[in-house]
Amino acid sequence: MIQKSFAVLLLLSSAVPVLAQGDGLGFSPSGLVIGAAVAREAVRRGIADAIERRQRTSVLVPRESGRPGYILAIAPIARHSHMGPRAAAVIISEPDANPNLDQAALRSTYGLTRAEAALVSILVHGRTLEEAADVLCVSLSTVKTHLQRVFLKTDTDRQAELVRRLLLGHLRID
Repeated sequence: MIQKSFAVLLLLSSAVPVLAQGDGLGFSPSGLVIGAAVAREAVRRGIADAIERRQRTSVLVPRESGRPGYILAIAPIARHSHMGPRAAAVIISEPDANPNLDQAALRSTYGLTRAEAALVSILVHGRTLEEAADVLCVSLSTVKTHLQRVFLKTDTDRQAELVRRLLLGHLRID
């Protein structure tokens, strides 16, 4: 049975500005408000599947502005959780947002220098090595040297692999 509304048990502060935009998603005292009926029903089904069948899913929520839609990842929360036996996590991703890496965590986890962590942060924003050299005010050769050291320290071989690994584990949660 799919419920008509789902209570919000926890809302991270980083979600507040996204929801305040009212661009396809919003928040009210009764919970998450989704503008598009098809997406609203898909989220309801996803939450029900997470709770009842312990299944994970993702739903694309279109934005009224025409910008790329939000991606809602929906996952079950363990039954022994203090949040109660019937709970699911809904994580909102904004595809065109700039990722914010925790550079201190990068330095401590991988032993990166400040310059290496700064380079990684620039690359995660989709910039090229040439653009990184300009931003960091160093030569392209220096950037390439930093990148080779980052590859060694992170046990990666390619920029795409590096970015994937870092985005999965080192985004800042505010």
